[in-house]
Amino acid sequence: EMMAASPTNTIGDPSDFGAAAAFLASVQARYITGHNLLVDGGKYSGLL
Repeated sequence: EMMAASPTNTIGDPSDFGAAAAFLASVQARYITGHNLLVDGGKYSGLL
């Protein structure tokens, strides 16, 4: 039921959040400032 409500048809796990945090802490994200990164499998976009 939860998977059907997600645009990606998946359920996230802690590694998804960890990967986002690791990216933001990396040199590749050095130009990203003051941004909210949603790690929700696209669920919020369905509300817009």
